[in-house]
Amino acid sequence: MKDAQVVQEGAAEEVFDAPRHPYTKALLAAVVTIGTDAAPPGGAAGDGRAGPYASR
Repeated sequence: MKDAQVVQEGAAEEVFDAPRHPYTKALLAAVVTIGTDAAPPGGAAGDGRAGPYASR
């Protein structure tokens, strides 16, 4: 859901493994994984950038 509209639907595995909508991709990219040094999308780990929807 984004702005009260369904942007993507399907089986959980399908949505998680192959997100199609940019908002779904952004939501999945924002998931925190504890115990990794993975860099967030759009920036290096710890550089303070929050990804494509930070200003919204």
